[in-house]
Amino acid sequence: LNVTQLDCNFRRLALERAKKLQPFRSKDDMNEIFEALELERLCGDKPESWQPSKSAVPSKTVNVPVAAFVGGKGDGKSPIYETIAEALQYTRTLGRVPKKIVLQPGLHFLNETMKLSTEDSGLVVESSSDGMAWISGGRLLSAKSADWKKVSGDIQATTLPKEWGEIEVAGLFTVNPHNRLTLARYPNANVETAQWGFASPMRGNWSIDASAVVEWHRPSVGEVPTFEFIDLSVEGNPTGFLKNDSTMTQYNTWTSGKGGICDSVWSPGEPSYWCSNASGGGWAEVDFQCATAGQLGLPVGMTINTDMDNLSRFEKWADPSGAIVHAWHSQSWATHMFRVSGKTKETPEFAKNQGKNFSLEFSSGGQQGGRNWCRCDQCGYAGPWCGQHQTPPFKDTRLISGSWYVEGVKEELDHPGEFFYEASTRTLYYWPNSTSAIRDLTIPVVRTLVEISGTEDEVKDITFNNVGFRDARATYMDKEWFAPSGGDWSLFHGGAVIVGNNSVDININSCTFRRLDGNGIFLTGKSRMVNITENRFEWLGENAITTSGNTEKWDARGGEQPRNTFVVDNIMHDVGLYEKQSSAWGQNKACLATVSQNIMYNMPRAAINFNDALGGGNLISENLIWNTCRESGDHGAINSWNRMPFLHDLSGKPSFTSLPTEIVGNFIFANYGSSQAVDNDDGSSFFHTHDNVFYMADGFKMDYGGHDSKFFDNLVVGYPYDGQNCINIGGFKEHHGDSYYGNQCLVGIGGKRKPSGCGDPSCFTEPATGLDIIGNVGSPDPTIITLGNNSYYSPNGNGSMSVQRSVLTLEEVQDKYKVELGSTAEKLPSDDVILKWAEKKLGL
Repeated sequence: LNVTQLDCNFRRLALERAKKLQPFRSKDDMNEIFEALELERLCGDKPESWQPSKSAVPSKTVNVPVAAFVGGKGDGKSPIYETIAEALQYTRTLGRVPKKIVLQPGLHFLNETMKLSTEDSGLVVESSSDGMAWISGGRLLSAKSADWKKVSGDIQATTLPKEWGEIEVAGLFTVNPHNRLTLARYPNANVETAQWGFASPMRGNWSIDASAVVEWHRPSVGEVPTFEFIDLSVEGNPTGFLKNDSTMTQYNTWTSGKGGICDSVWSPGEPSYWCSNASGGGWAEVDFQCATAGQLGLPVGMTINTDMDNLSRFEKWADPSGAIVHAWHSQSWATHMFRVSGKTKETPEFAKNQGKNFSLEFSSGGQQGGRNWCRCDQCGYAGPWCGQHQTPPFKDTRLISGSWYVEGVKEELDHPGEFFYEASTRTLYYWPNSTSAIRDLTIPVVRTLVEISGTEDEVKDITFNNVGFRDARATYMDKEWFAPSGGDWSLFHGGAVIVGNNSVDININSCTFRRLDGNGIFLTGKSRMVNITENRFEWLGENAITTSGNTEKWDARGGEQPRNTFVVDNIMHDVGLYEKQSSAWGQNKACLATVSQNIMYNMPRAAINFNDALGGGNLISENLIWNTCRESGDHGAINSWNRMPFLHDLSGKPSFTSLPTEIVGNFIFANYGSSQAVDNDDGSSFFHTHDNVFYMADGFKMDYGGHDSKFFDNLVVGYPYDGQNCINIGGFKEHHGDSYYGNQCLVGIGGKRKPSGCGDPSCFTEPATGLDIIGNVGSPDPTIITLGNNSYYSPNGNGSMSVQRSVLTLEEVQDKYKVELGSTAEKLPSDDVILKWAEKKLGL
């Protein structure tokens, strides 16, 4: 078996899959996909000529009467307005009838959010046939009107107009070409290309190692949150309904906490699973201890060891107030940002004996992740400098972070493409990328470009077609972040486009969401039949599309959640530039979603994330996904949690049992920091995963209290090897076991392990042992689980399995436990045979 040829064949197959999924895409689109698959570097291929199928190219116009034009020329019949706001004011006089606003090519700047409600029902907003129109949340800083003057070397400065009022300049873009500029930072980096997470081999170039922090300052003890806890397994519990299907008792409960110390970080009054006194799951004891002690594990300052390379530069900062520190959670779950209020006058006791140091105080921050940081005495493995690893060891309660960087410091304006804004003098400093004249710039000031929300009456039939959205303001330091449910996420409540309550039949088609510094689309409240199709999402600060519905505590029967959302035929890449716990599709308190035929790549974490399983009934089908978890680990290309149950009535009667979520027909590379193509983590249940092709992936994972799922008829190519490539399941309650059957799974290919952060075979260098172990089964009771009719392939063909910590051959498992009946173990086939299997499964 030729592993190089195998890898190249699968990458070529991914390109063919992209062409088949979205034949209307342009040559530039396909070239970008070719580059992201690294076919030239790894396989020596050259880009092929590609022409989109004319019959597949979507129409750039919606057949609705034109009511108004914005900018440029019109049709001689309909009025022409200078701004979108003026055109919208006119179309509202026409009533709730089909009508269209046509935007002429170029930029259309918004002074405030374009708010659409019931009176705008029937409205279409569309680019003219003359070219693409872009809705911008920026304030234009014209090169002609700005009085730029050199102040030092290549750095130039201008004073912003007084009539603009108070303005925060957290981002800056060139107008044409549309490029993102960098807020002055150390170390220097381009956020669109620099990967600096735990799983990023080059992170030392773009960030500072966690060991450079002598101490993250812990907050004072404060007010304990108000807790609420219900044991759903007990008859007569307040919900009136039972849930007792998980082997982890915490997942048969409903728990939440709010107020107290949690209001000091997250949006005040928002309940949080992680502010409760009964959270469960991986390292939940950390959050439990923080909540019950009234002391969060998120820092309010930091002391830096300035004896380390290049860090003495910090001592030269005149005034770091307003700077922002970006830091990874120690286990690479999220990035947290903190606003610097100034230098700290007092050094923490521990740091006094640790050499030369420099301290900063924080005024706010930490809300961008849903969970607390570990202390050394809780997760010492995450910090090799912790006290228990020293000689002699000592009790160490310091917080542990991952790598970090700092932005927004005037003295760090030292590289082309950087800028800094001094609010006290209204002075914008900028180092252009070239010696040519400074181009027109735009400062993002509006964070939500469009908001669609009904009143007591629904807003219906709103369409945005072939329109661009750009230059929305960054939101990672805004207060409106909250933990929406029991997953690890925190979420900003908003986006460039918000589809809110009582919104029905909303269509966002053939649009481009580019270089927005927050979320792309945010769905919330009672939205129905939102169709997001054939769009592009690229270089976004947070998620491409995310949801957050509302419940009455545990009760979702009121229907105040996004339902029947269709996300189809989109390209989504390079999201999560600032908040790394971001996805192409992030589902929180929503159900009945269809995510199909999308192309997703270059993600810092999972491409698709389920933060809970409210209601279920989702379809994830025929997506092409690769290059996920590029900066993180402990995750999959698709990730799910279900720690926090919700009562629903989608099946016709109230129940905490979710409808099955079907994952079918997808082609997924689980390279970089992904382990599984589908990581069914803490409590995940009711997933039916079948007829997929998973490459560089582990197969079925269902542990930590998950249950009632099926994994069947999949092709799993476990290359490289990690000892659990085919199956890894825990124990189950009676009548709630999983099913694993009809799968083809290959392990031990190439005899190498994959270091986290490795995206292709060139870095598979670590030898692996035990190459015939196909997985782990914690509970082999055939009356509870279904295992059988699987085909296993390994170097020696013996297909050994770890069962209750004993390694047995497949034949021994069959004889002793009466499971895996009908399953076979054979030697690995050739790369050509494997490719044919994949082609057949994908219909190529």
